[in-house]
Amino acid sequence: MASRQAVERLHAEGIEVIMMTGDAQAAATAVAEDLDIDTVFAEVLPEQKASKIKDVQQQG
Repeated sequence: MASRQAVERLHAEGIEVIMMTGDAQAAATAVAEDLDIDTVFAEVLPEQKASKIKDVQQQG
């Protein structure tokens, strides 16, 4: 399944799609816009990802 199709299926199920990446903000934003991803976190270092996921989970 292609990324675009996966995002569409998640949206159809009412699921918010979040992308977290170590890539530069500009690149991540471009991909997120192209795929209709709801929220993007860019320039996140590997050691920061677990903490960022916990933050998102606590926000609901």
